[in-house]
Amino acid sequence: MNSDKLIEEYLALNKNFNTIYTFPSINYQYKSTDYLYQLYKNIFSSDQLKIKVFPISVFSHAKLFFKKLFNSKFILHYHWFEFQGIKSFIGIKWRFFWILLYRMIGGKIVWTIHNKYPHNKKYINLNRFFQRCMAKLSQRLHVHSETAIEIMSSYLSINKNKFFLYPHPDFEVKLMDKKSSQDLFRTKFGLPNFSNKDILFLMYGNIGKYKGIQEIIEIFNEQTSEKKLIIAGSIKKGNRKCYNEIKSSIKKNNIFIIEKFFDDDETSLIFNSVDYVLFNFDEILSSGSVILALNYGCKVIFPRTGCLNELKSDNIISFERENYLTKLSEFLQSLNENK
Repeated sequence: MNSDKLIEEYLALNKNFNTIYTFPSINYQYKSTDYLYQLYKNIFSSDQLKIKVFPISVFSHAKLFFKKLFNSKFILHYHWFEFQGIKSFIGIKWRFFWILLYRMIGGKIVWTIHNKYPHNKKYINLNRFFQRCMAKLSQRLHVHSETAIEIMSSYLSINKNKFFLYPHPDFEVKLMDKKSSQDLFRTKFGLPNFSNKDILFLMYGNIGKYKGIQEIIEIFNEQTSEKKLIIAGSIKKGNRKCYNEIKSSIKKNNIFIIEKFFDDDETSLIFNSVDYVLFNFDEILSSGSVILALNYGCKVIFPRTGCLNELKSDNIISFERENYLTKLSEFLQSLNENK
């Protein structure tokens, strides 16, 4: 992805900038699937661009204020400004306090808006208050689609001119022969043998209520054994009860849960092995998992909602949100099981 547009936005705010501070931290251990690393990848790999990127922690927010007192050649690029519980509420107040002080002495802020609501949809009004404050403090608001501008400008009561569009970065992929990857996948995670009649469906990412996993399981409980559903991901914080409910709703042996955090090689193995990647979002601004699946050339099935409508690919199969589950069930019934 060309990084010129992003750098142009930085330069418009501070023509002398040479450093980007970003929150949260970049996961250098899993570069291939880390959103922030891929967003700044062209900057990291460029010999011409003399720009440094430094992540900041929750506790180092105070340093922004003091750094600005003595150095004006940096920009703060912020991501994911929300809270989902008491502990994170304390954290967001701390972060907001120092961001406010930093802004009051002339600090420049770009904020990438990833979500309209927290995934658990708790404390929506209070989150909206903090989001509106952050939107007002930021000079520029970054989103990944035109639809997000329409949604968030209204939701935050912010002029559309403050937003700019810069697409979600692609991820690095390692393509493998499907049969070889399936054999490795099955062996590594203790799954049964896959026959040439099997069609593998995947739900990937953090396991949480907002993913609508249980509704998909109910559909697969009615499918023949050749249509296999694999749920792969770690339990999202605060969703242990949801995870237990998901497990208890499985009635057939064509549904498997692999509960863990996957490194880049394991992620590659999973996406090289499956035929379809399923999503059941209720409402979403952007999804790294959808982009990842498309990057691997998987057929992707999701409801037509929010910014997903703007994605274009021959590998996309989508249905209206209102009758998504019915249409999905009909689609599964129509598949030729002798693939």
